[in-house]
This record gives sequence, structure tokens and C-alpha cells, in this order.
Amino acid sequence: MQRSAALDAFRFLVPLLGLLALVAWAASWVVNDQARTWAERDLAIRARLVARGARESLAARLASGDGPGARALLDDLARDERLMGAALCRVDGRPVTATATLPEQASCARLPPHLRGEPLDAP
Repeated sequence: MQRSAALDAFRFLVPLLGLLALVAWAASWVVNDQARTWAERDLAIRARLVARGARESLAARLASGDGPGARALLDDLARDERLMGAALCRVDGRPVTATATLPEQASCARLPPHLRGEPLDAP
């Protein structure tokens, strides 16, 4: 009789543990997806904020032909621990200037075409 109770418990616990594992996996996937969405949105907001704050200084330096000054401004921006690098790109994807810390994956040439020429005030 005792063996039957153990077998019944086993038959109940194995499917229950399987179901719990499935629920945990699904919850993990949902949380990871939400975290990635949040991080992408946060990064986009931060990039627009940085771009808006630096726009006038960058425009003034580029208009006066001060390319090294524009690069220095980008270097100052990229010193923030939350930014990996910064670049100023032409609409055609060629760089105007970029920081040395900018990863290759974020270069102007790899900027998606739908983002090229996007105004800084875009939502």
C-alpha cells in the first residue's frame, strides 16, 4: 500500500513539475522580450536626448569647419559610461566624424537605411 501511495505521488508530481517548468520557461521568455523592448526604447530615447543637446554645438563647429572640435564634442559625449561611442553621419551613410570607441556594428555604414536622414526631433 505504501508503494502505491509513492507511485501515485510520483505520477502526480512529474507532470506538475513539467508544467511548472513550462510556465517558468514561458515567463522567462516574456520577461526577456519585455526587457529587450525596454532597453531598445531607452537607448533610442537616450540617443535622441544626447543628439538634441549636442546639435547646436555640433552644427556651429561643423559650420565653422572645426572638424576636430566636433570630434572632441563627440568624445566628451562618449565618456558617459552608458554610451559606447558616438558618430555624426551623412544621409548617405558616410561618417562626418566618430569617436574611436564606436563599435564597428554601430558605424555609419551599418546604419539601417530607414534611419538615415532621420531628423533629430523624430519620435
